[in-house]
Amino acid sequence: MQIRVANEYSVTWPLWGPDGMLCPGDLEIDPQLRAMILDWAQWFNRDYHYLTGWPSREDMERHRADGRTIVANLQSEFGREHVVILDYWETNFRNDGGGQLP
Repeated sequence: MQIRVANEYSVTWPLWGPDGMLCPGDLEIDPQLRAMILDWAQWFNRDYHYLTGWPSREDMERHRADGRTIVANLQSEFGREHVVILDYWETNFRNDGGGQLP
């Protein structure tokens, strides 16, 4: 199964399967990694504004880097059982009128 790691407004568990959002109990995940995933989604919901994006480019880059770490850790846990991808769309940020990264 392919698992997407992707934030969405008001979603606290940002893991998605082929049929939609997964529940925290759907997959066996190390408790520390589970906490990291929850914190990552909470960070998005707290700091990402739907009109203006992240407070800074640095915030966006750190959040995306943490997403990549989550994907790598999940893939390591699942091995060949699942394919894990990062679907990172939240790349705009406030900085002198805003900006966007590829």
